Amino acid sequence: MTSSPRIHIGWYVIADWLAATFAWGLFYLLRRVLLGEAASLFNQPFDATFFYGIIFIPLCWLTLYHLFGSYKNLYSKSRLQELTLTFFSCILGTLIIFFAILLDDRIIAYTFYYKESLLLFGLQFGFTWLFRWLVLNRIKRQLLKGIVQINTLIIGANKNAIKLYKDIKGSSETLGFCFTGFLYPDGTSTNGLSKYLTPLGSLKDLAHIIHEHKIEQVIIATEEKERQSMEQSLSLLSEHDIMIKLLPNTIDILSGSVRTSNVLGAVLIDLHTDMMSEWQQNIKRLIDIVVSLVSFIILSPLLLMVAIRVKLLSEGVVFYL
Repeated sequence: MTSSPRIHIGWYVIADWLAATFAWGLFYLLRRVLLGEAASLFNQPFDATFFYGIIFIPLCWLTLYHLFGSYKNLYSKSRLQELTLTFFSCILGTLIIFFAILLDDRIIAYTFYYKESLLLFGLQFGFTWLFRWLVLNRIKRQLLKGIVQINTLIIGANKNAIKLYKDIKGSSETLGFCFTGFLYPDGTSTNGLSKYLTPLGSLKDLAHIIHEHKIEQVIIATEEKERQSMEQSLSLLSEHDIMIKLLPNTIDILSGSVRTSNVLGAVLIDLHTDMMSEWQQNIKRLIDIVVSLVSFIILSPLLLMVAIRVKLLSEGVVFYL
């Protein structure tokens, strides 16, 4: 890993906040022109409603983006996947704002609802993706130039691992891959990848190596006969918050049973060990907090009564660890 600072996730949040602020401010002004409340875009007063919207609407957008899992590791993002995520999150956010705020507008024809919804979506999606694209492009340039490198570990030592290593190193685009070394999948191999990379041990040393070498990404490149080693690797890696990639077999690719990405000439599977996607985890967490808070408020009289009875009828403190 280089000493050059990476782009902090906070800049991505700021970019989204600026995009939402610009989008809502421009939408508010254009909407008043469409409603006939102002003569032109540049000739209208800025009332309290405008400033309330400028403050609170961007915060709502940031909350929605967080629920969709947008604010994770920037250097593991795909621009295509981020474009899709931005598109659908903007659709959902536009629908929420429409039913919460815009539905009360006094209009002449119902077609105005379609116009202002499309206007809001277009501005929000356009500004958001523009700012995100600028950040993601900057990240890609850092990776291509080697300014930022991702510490990568290979599990495997024979033909598949060697071919993978050569495909990546032989490419003109490094995309920030910094190979720290490799692990023998069975702990007994003595040939193969050791000609190109430093052997760091076997699978039993995985947790220690990830911590010591600050590994951010692991590529599993085992042979077909080493299926048990691959399963053991996945089980161990599921306990760590790192990116996992593995080589698919030919049947997987032809059947389309897995989604693959082409990384520097090597076809790899991006593997996610979580049972739920990021947005599902965030929504579940939000539901947990809201339900717990509401339940605590509703049950607080009962809890207070129980605490008083415990104090009066028994020795010791009410609360204990």
